[in-house]
Amino acid sequence: MPEVKVTTVPSSRAASTALIPALFVVLCTMLSVNAGSAQDIVRPLDRAERAVEALDYTRARTELEALISNPSSLTIADLARAHLLLGIVDYSENNIQNARSRFVSALQLDPSIKPDPRTVSPKIVSFFGTLQAEAVVRSDADIRYVTIVDNRPAAALRSMVLPGWGQFYKGERTKGFVASTAWVGTSGATVASAIAERRARNLYLDETDPNQVAARFDTWNSRQKMRKTFLASMAVVWLAAYVDALASPGDTRIAPSRLSVVPGQELGVGVAWRFGENRQH
Repeated sequence: MPEVKVTTVPSSRAASTALIPALFVVLCTMLSVNAGSAQDIVRPLDRAERAVEALDYTRARTELEALISNPSSLTIADLARAHLLLGIVDYSENNIQNARSRFVSALQLDPSIKPDPRTVSPKIVSFFGTLQAEAVVRSDADIRYVTIVDNRPAAALRSMVLPGWGQFYKGERTKGFVASTAWVGTSGATVASAIAERRARNLYLDETDPNQVAARFDTWNSRQKMRKTFLASMAVVWLAAYVDALASPGDTRIAPSRLSVVPGQELGVGVAWRFGENRQH
């Protein structure tokens, strides 16, 4: 009869061993959820592109028109791509004028965009290239997109580092001068009051004359309150400069290369805000 050996595993080790599969399942679940979320973000435009490549123009049009009707959900690059794909659909269905308008809208948003010659008909590629060469971006689009350079986020970051810097960055020189002067003043006063407080404290602690102890303590207490007041003022200046840099529009400019005022039977207006990178807002 074969020998049978029984090994007793300590309870802590057993618990750890039992947790490994559970942790593995939890990790896989989290990864799958994150992957699913990422797919949800990019799926509509990619799905529309696959539909165009499969010549399923009805499905592609539905997807693309839904995306274009909500431009704030797309980056500028993706919105340009959506117009390009819809132009391909229109041209394939012999709606040449609509295709022209869509292609021009795509070029408004991204002058460097072009159809992929590996998947798009040479005829469409040639038509698109003609539009690009004719520089008609400013005259033929039914939809106008205006790109506005919003410098508030960058200004807020600068004012977070140094109050007033963000205001100067936005071209608000008066505000910048006031904020930076107030910051320097309150900072200097805070440092000076802290030094005075420390000196008053040391004098109080070193005092040996009973008749002078109370006076030394009062002086120390007064210097301490003064330091706290200046410190609070410094914090208020910092916060005010940051909030102003983030909220005040400042010298917001329209990028001229992206502006197109066009006549059309149906004029839509889209506003694209650029926060460091090109995004829709």
